[in-house]
Amino acid sequence: GKPFQETLPAQPRGDGEVSIDLTNISAKRLTVALGADYPQGQVTQYQRHAYSTRTTGRSAHFLTVIEPFEKKETSMIRTVEAHSESELKVMLKDGTEHAISIRGLAHETNPAVTFRESRAGKVLAEESSSDSSRAGLSR
Repeated sequence: GKPFQETLPAQPRGDGEVSIDLTNISAKRLTVALGADYPQGQVTQYQRHAYSTRTTGRSAHFLTVIEPFEKKETSMIRTVEAHSESELKVMLKDGTEHAISIRGLAHETNPAVTFRESRAGKVLAEESSSDSSRAGLSR
């Protein structure tokens, strides 16, 4: 996870909805980071870090990485960073970097996803959904 310098802890009731009305403030953009910690208190092996979200507006982007594993030591992911609303970097424990870019979801008819795997600055594999001449990963 990403540690935050400033947080606002809250324990919701019911559906736990948070509404932010931007109607009268001429907002150009709203950026928030949400997290969840359940159950509260001491961290245990049953700790769940999850939340659900809903939005009203012209567009929204949600990037999610799910890594199933049974024991913490078998997890391969070291860090996950969202560089923008359409770019994600996943660093693995062995030093491998996965860069994922998603383009054209909001305005284009042909969205495209690019995946690049690299280690020590050298590209090991690359795949793009917009390049129909290549099947699978190139190595």
